[in-house]
Amino acid sequence: MTLTAARAQLALDLARRHAATLDTAVAVSVVDDAGNLMCCSRTDGAAAGWSPRGHPTRPTSPVR
Repeated sequence: MTLTAARAQLALDLARRHAATLDTAVAVSVVDDAGNLMCCSRTDGAAAGWSPRGHPTRPTSPVR
């Protein structure tokens, strides 16, 4: 399945909504199968730095 901009935005919105239920700040990036950035967002209080857990060669939770 091809990752469309709409599906990438939906994944981002769902991640932010889930973080809100946990009362935690997050930085979320959505990439396609090739590792190209589709969209990203950061909530207030979330670090803007890079995290090894989000590195494209080690995805944490791919959505298909």
